[in-house]
Amino acid sequence: MKRRLTAMVALTAIGGCASPVAPAEEPPPVQAEQRARDVLASYEKAVGAARFVPAGGLTGSVGSLEQANEHYKAAIGAGRIEAAAELPVAPRATGTVIWAGGERLEVPLIGAGDALGQVMAEKGGECLGCTPVPVTGAKLTTTRIPTTRGEATVPAWEFTLKGSAFRITRVAVAPSGAQTYTPPPGTAGGPAAESATVSGRTVTVKVTGSRSAASEPCGADYTARAVESAHAVVVIVDEHRHAANEICPMIGFPAPPRPS
Repeated sequence: MKRRLTAMVALTAIGGCASPVAPAEEPPPVQAEQRARDVLASYEKAVGAARFVPAGGLTGSVGSLEQANEHYKAAIGAGRIEAAAELPVAPRATGTVIWAGGERLEVPLIGAGDALGQVMAEKGGECLGCTPVPVTGAKLTTTRIPTTRGEATVPAWEFTLKGSAFRITRVAVAPSGAQTYTPPPGTAGGPAAESATVSGRTVTVKVTGSRSAASEPCGADYTARAVESAHAVVVIVDEHRHAANEICPMIGFPAPPRPS
């Protein structure tokens, strides 16, 4: 079976270690590799060859809340939003997911009411004294989200709020058309990935780390290695520090790792 490099690293890029100075104080590389194998095993069991697997949140927004509507913020964060008018059903049975490389996939759609219910359930929480934010309408549009096959344009509902230009968006794909995956708990330590992108068979991972190289005080170098399964790859980011137990500023900088 041909392996497909995916953006699984956007979900789980694990830190390892490779410090030549004090290896006893850091988790050995084998822990990171075992963690990667555990993640891949759970991914294959849950998702396998599924074609549309979002790699992030399905709820988003457009614009910013106006100062006069700052009180909406807490209510929205707690899922205290409700339809103040009848919301539309999906205008057609299916929509199209389109990846950057041109690959397309037809997926079933849900209506705006069901999508709003998902937002409310996802964000549900305590908000003492909050007044529900009125949703006055919705239109079917598109949004871009990360997936395990790279960034894709997907159908989405865009909700309008009473008295505000701020919009809430929610992916309009029915649960039957999208697989979800949550990595198993646990970590191997080391630097964590901030983002990952896929171009062809190349995965680019960005981490936050030291500003200077390992040859300088408080510096570090970063390398990357991959552990693969049939349908995904986990990238392990290794940090090579200047020295152990240095007192350094807690300031992070973008540090793209190099292949090991």
